[in-house]
Amino acid sequence: MKNFLIVFCLGLVAGCGSGVATTYQVSGIVTLDGKPVEGAAVSFVPHTPTEDTDAAAGSTNAEGKYVLTTFVAGDGARDGQYDIRISKYVNKDGSAVVETKEPEPGAVPEKFEGYGKANPMTSAPLPKNILPNKYENQTTSGFSFTVDKKANTFNIELKSK
Repeated sequence: MKNFLIVFCLGLVAGCGSGVATTYQVSGIVTLDGKPVEGAAVSFVPHTPTEDTDAAAGSTNAEGKYVLTTFVAGDGARDGQYDIRISKYVNKDGSAVVETKEPEPGAVPEKFEGYGKANPMTSAPLPKNILPNKYENQTTSGFSFTVDKKANTFNIELKSK
């Protein structure tokens, strides 16, 4: 009886498992005026944020390719409708600023007004988004995508004007 209880409890633990929602591969290429954009942050923000939705994010490589992550690197996004924002922040010396955390659902990023402004905590110049400003906010970017229960590809073509 004791062995049965141990096996039964182990089965329950294994069955309750990860608790992580199913995600689907999402990738694509970001271009600006037809040229790949390296080092851009791509964020998929749920169109209708709820307690059960999660944002997904990725960054572009030298060819402009991104792969989204929700929970673990490269796992994709949950199915549903997303609004998209894209930015590429650089420091005054031109070095890339890497976005290190995923956006909260419905979050709107702060806008930096150029290199001349200083961070009030450090007096260091703030980074600047070098892509057109409309793309850094999911409500003005003009991009949305519905992730289906399959592998998904969404190429993003930005225009400088």
